[in-house]
Amino acid sequence: MTTSRALTLQFYRCKAFALLTALFFSSFFNLHAQGWDKYFGGNKEDLGHAVIQTSDLGYLLIGYSESFANGPDQDLDVYAVKTDVDGTVVWEKTFDPGFTEFARSVVQTPDEGFLIAGEVSFDAVNGPFEGLLIKVSRDGKQEWVKTFSYPEEGIVGVRVNDIVLAPDGGYLMAGYVQYEDVDDDILLIKTDAEGEQEWVQFIDSGRDEQAEAAAVMGDGFVITGREDSPFPPPITFGTDIVTYRVDAAGSVLWEARVATLEEEAGNDVLVDGQGRAVVAGFIGNNRNVGIWRYDDSGALADSVVVDFFGQSDAANAIIPGPDGGYVIGGSTEVNGANVDMLIAAFDASLNLEWFNNNGDDFNTDEALGIAPTSRGGYVMVGSSGSLLNFVNDVVLTLTDANGLIHSNYIRGKVFHDIDLACDMDPGEPALKGWLVRATNAMDNEVFYSATDENGRFEIRVDTGDYILEALPLNAYWETCLPNGVNIVFEDTYDDITVNFPIQAVIPDCPLMQVDVSTPFLSNCTNIEYTVAYENTGTGDAEAGAMVSLTFDPLLTFESASLPFVVEDGVYQFDLGSVPYNEGGSFTVSTQMACEGIVEGQAAYVSARIFPDSTCLPLDPNWNGASVGVDGLCKQEEGVIEFGVSNTGTAAMSAARDFFIVEEDLVVFLTQPFELGPLEDTVVALPATGATYRIVAEQVEGHPGSLFPTKAVEGCGTNDEGTYSTGFVTQWPENDADPAVSVHVDEIFEEQPEVYMTAHPKGLRDSVITAETTLTYRIFFRNIGEDTLTRAVIRDTLPEELDITTVTLGASSHPVDFEVYHTGVIKATFNGLQLPVAAEGVSTSDYAYLEFQVQQRPGNSAGTVINNRAQVIFDYYAPVETNLTHHVIEALDYGELLEAIPVDIDVPDWAENATIKVYPNPASAFITLEVVGIQGAHSYQFTLLNMNGQPVRQKEVDGAQCIIYREGLPAGSYIYLVRADGEKVAAGTLIIR
Repeated sequence: MTTSRALTLQFYRCKAFALLTALFFSSFFNLHAQGWDKYFGGNKEDLGHAVIQTSDLGYLLIGYSESFANGPDQDLDVYAVKTDVDGTVVWEKTFDPGFTEFARSVVQTPDEGFLIAGEVSFDAVNGPFEGLLIKVSRDGKQEWVKTFSYPEEGIVGVRVNDIVLAPDGGYLMAGYVQYEDVDDDILLIKTDAEGEQEWVQFIDSGRDEQAEAAAVMGDGFVITGREDSPFPPPITFGTDIVTYRVDAAGSVLWEARVATLEEEAGNDVLVDGQGRAVVAGFIGNNRNVGIWRYDDSGALADSVVVDFFGQSDAANAIIPGPDGGYVIGGSTEVNGANVDMLIAAFDASLNLEWFNNNGDDFNTDEALGIAPTSRGGYVMVGSSGSLLNFVNDVVLTLTDANGLIHSNYIRGKVFHDIDLACDMDPGEPALKGWLVRATNAMDNEVFYSATDENGRFEIRVDTGDYILEALPLNAYWETCLPNGVNIVFEDTYDDITVNFPIQAVIPDCPLMQVDVSTPFLSNCTNIEYTVAYENTGTGDAEAGAMVSLTFDPLLTFESASLPFVVEDGVYQFDLGSVPYNEGGSFTVSTQMACEGIVEGQAAYVSARIFPDSTCLPLDPNWNGASVGVDGLCKQEEGVIEFGVSNTGTAAMSAARDFFIVEEDLVVFLTQPFELGPLEDTVVALPATGATYRIVAEQVEGHPGSLFPTKAVEGCGTNDEGTYSTGFVTQWPENDADPAVSVHVDEIFEEQPEVYMTAHPKGLRDSVITAETTLTYRIFFRNIGEDTLTRAVIRDTLPEELDITTVTLGASSHPVDFEVYHTGVIKATFNGLQLPVAAEGVSTSDYAYLEFQVQQRPGNSAGTVINNRAQVIFDYYAPVETNLTHHVIEALDYGELLEAIPVDIDVPDWAENATIKVYPNPASAFITLEVVGIQGAHSYQFTLLNMNGQPVRQKEVDGAQCIIYREGLPAGSYIYLVRADGEKVAAGTLIIR
């Protein structure tokens, strides 16, 4: 293991003898992961008996607990834990209707709630017991309790081991009953959908017997369990496997047994796709895993017995596997001091395909329940406890499709090393929201974790060699461990702790960032914006920090959650002082105009936070010049006026270019400019209803990430009396600087229930460059029938995006935001109170989250970036958003602008059109000839000067046009060709 002096006091390793019962950070499982295990319970006896994947793709585990007192008896209670898909606790409850309670089985009900079956004693720890059925709502609230006892039958105890959904919508519970002085009998209780008993059956073979599990078979059921051997001791001391098929009324149709002079038990049963009853359990005094298959008449079709480690094995649960096979969960005794969870897969012919044993070397780990997951893996529940003191924790284990998990932890803390000693001293503040990366040295698989409020991170990995790094949030910070830490995991269930001291490159300097957003824009609607801000620098922003907001004329300011002043139409909000590593948010209420809006028209709000200066050294190549642009619609004059200015303190040292874009077409490819301080130049275009945008090149070395640009939409009208929309959001805005945020969105009357937007959406709604940063916004409304209190957004980012650059933006409500595993972001909205949406939907009826992410370096032309997220509402099935789609067509915007004329959105019949221009340069005349379009068309050839003004225009029936100079001054010109009114080509030519 590689260490350094700075690492000595920050690096800890332990082999976990006692497993943690509460984890402060969640892991994530997908098809590339190898799962996790989570531990629940306290310092007393706790055990998990059954688990299901719930409709929201999370998990519900049930069992019993002695650790959480519920009621005056201070004894064992029903224990239920609801987690999300990542194993993070959503709710954790105990239920105590009597004195002692056990839960054995659970099913999800059609109303998204749960039925928990087990037993209850009202008198003493050891009974007598009654059957117990608890109805629980999806959010863990007890709705009703029913108990089942039969004293009139001489029965002194009722024990329930399983519950299944019956074909008629009711439920069947299976277990056994106890008598005072005779053998136990198998018990079957059939209830209706509300848990009311419809019939009860007792099956008596003349020996002690009990049902362990049940499954639906045809219109009836199959039950398996155990019964005492017919041979008395000392011939045998064990039990035999007994399996019954019963009809819908509980009458026995057939019975089957597995009986030897040793011990056997049937622990679970399923009915496979061939209609066969498949029993799993163990056989032999040394306990080997066994599986037995019966046809629908009860004849034994085939079986298999497997000895895994030569010690004691058992299959406690069985579920269908892929391709007609089976997967079992149970336990295996690896050696005399170690029992592990066992998971094994068998194919359709009962051949063993693979198996894994999960658990550390020091505890007894056993799986009692198993369930398939929607991602192709498996989830198991059971117990983990010391061999010496028998105290158990509940363990929930998620595996991949081959039963594998990641069992090694890397944990630690990221903190501000104030005294520059590269060690952790009391009082040194934690740094939240920092990304920690672990890279496998062998296969370069990368795992991430973001630090929580306490600066803590946790990463779960497999065995192997890793490089662990804390990634500086920005250039104001650096780590004491710039090359990371080498970590080696040679064994499973190992823990390593690494703490990262972080030092200020530039001490005591604030770095403010701001984001303004809202879920959507809709006409004649109240639009509430959230303004989120954060100080990611190394020093506090002292009193006087502020945010300024400028609103689109279509928006009328109404109110704000912070005091403000207005100067020249700019709203200023005083933030007071903002400590480093802290932030906040406020809201602004506006009203969107009701009239004069075309569907798809864009509106904006821009924000700037102060202080906005930088403490980083300035680029020596910058001479103080600064390029800015503006655009103005002069409706009365019938023109759009774009201005390019130098707002800096020095003259530009070299000429730069600006471009003007008409919708998807570059009208002016290049126009050089070179301005002195405070000089400007103006370009006028005719107001024709088209959307125009100016993009200017910034001067070399200019501080900040500036992209001078301005769009003008809705100026003038076209021949149909309307104007174009949908083009403004195709381009990024000038807000790459963290101190600036521009929210631009299109206005639509109706809004989807769940949606993801991506900005910019790209030219022709997809084309971007490799340098384009993407901003995603996911918004949703309540689609349920009750108030929405919790929601989760999960997005597995495409590999073309760089997860290390993810920055959280504004959100409608507080969120727990995580970046973790191999490329996942997760935002949890807790404490929501979203009402059931009314017909008149406003932004306040929605919740949303916005985040920014850059592309990975090296994305080339032709790269496709598709993204989609999931939204999980309370405890309902996830809802997928729409798919966002981007295609990289150029490395930068200079290349893209040059490519656009070639890629005009032409009609299909003109896709092969090319233009011959000759001579070029020209002196007296120039010929333009269209090639590649079949058939007769009406052509229009337009020549524009570099101010955007048409100087020649001809309409001809043929595909060739001669334009004479006739006094045109020398210079560059733009030609635009239309065929039957459709743009088919554009380009530049030169007249000498």
